[in-house]
Amino acid sequence: MSLSDIASAINNQSSTSGVKATVLKVSDSSSELILTTADTGQTISVSDTDGILKNMGVIDDKGAFADELQASQQAKFTIDDVSITRSSNEIDDVIDGMTFYLTGTTGQGESVTVEVDQNLSDIKSAVSSFVDAYNAYRKWALTQQETSSSGGASSDSALFGDSTIRAINQQVASALTFSLNDVSMSSIGLSLDENNELVLDEDTLNNVLNSDPSTIQKLFSYTYESSSSDLGILYRGSNAPSSFKLDVTVDSSGNLTGATVDGQSGLFTVTSTGHGLKGVAGTAYEGYTFVYNGSTSQSITVTQASGIAEQLYNITDAAINDSDGSITTVVTSLQDKDDDYQDQIDTITDRADTYKQNLKTRYAKIQAKISTAQSTLDYLSALLDSQNSSSS
Repeated sequence: MSLSDIASAINNQSSTSGVKATVLKVSDSSSELILTTADTGQTISVSDTDGILKNMGVIDDKGAFADELQASQQAKFTIDDVSITRSSNEIDDVIDGMTFYLTGTTGQGESVTVEVDQNLSDIKSAVSSFVDAYNAYRKWALTQQETSSSGGASSDSALFGDSTIRAINQQVASALTFSLNDVSMSSIGLSLDENNELVLDEDTLNNVLNSDPSTIQKLFSYTYESSSSDLGILYRGSNAPSSFKLDVTVDSSGNLTGATVDGQSGLFTVTSTGHGLKGVAGTAYEGYTFVYNGSTSQSITVTQASGIAEQLYNITDAAINDSDGSITTVVTSLQDKDDDYQDQIDTITDRADTYKQNLKTRYAKIQAKISTAQSTLDYLSALLDSQNSSSS
């Protein structure tokens, strides 16, 4: 076998052995076989029972490599001064969503600056999916108002004439009119056509993505601002006003004691940790939990806004959640009515079957009596005919 044949044979087994081979031509009359590990930081263990590797000069009399160019090593690197070691040059488990490919080494004291930007294509795809989802909902909502050729509800209009759909449509339409600091749907290329379906102007969206993609996030998602850096939000509900003043009080030791909202007490309680304010159940602040890290009493203005996607999520959840969704309740009511009607149909059908059997039984009895009467009539007729014959 030539060196090339040997290298090919080794490479055919690389997936099993973890060893790769290449042939390096060092002169017109001399070539060398180079063995490397397939993965970074692995070692090559040698078994040469037939003495082939020794005869080729790959290993020496002690079984060690005769000419080790470089010992296999782990990949060692630092990110933000944190030392990291991996057994591969393809690093995908250090920063979520990012993969680094190590292709060489840097000099002493040198570093590589990596700039990470947003994945604009994913944002654009999400906006496009939003348009498709809204238009699919609108088509479904319209089917609930369709009439048949006879003028009544069509077979697909399960919620025909129900006020629930009209209310949801109004809520959805209101959500689409949301604007924040003069930024609205039209600012990112969204508009309604003559059929009230959403259409997307990709050029406008591309311009926003390239200039200020945070605009899209603010327009669609939840935004929170506090006049004090001491107050952060941990959990949020959905019914609090868009802006309110939170008067936080602490005692002489700096311990949090409570808070009022625009002068009204009883809306928040201090959590067991001593640093949180939790909205009281049954109030507009139910579901909210704030974290306060200050040590003095102060008045804090909280400003929040629910973007388009946030509002639509709340509308959808209120409509279709399993426990008390408005559409879920209507559908459950219709199913209950359908079950009641089916029970009535079954009862009427059973009664009709019973009445039918009674009629058959009565008819059979009447037929039997008619047959008996006919037999009697035939007998009397024959007897009368016999007497008439005797008289003549």
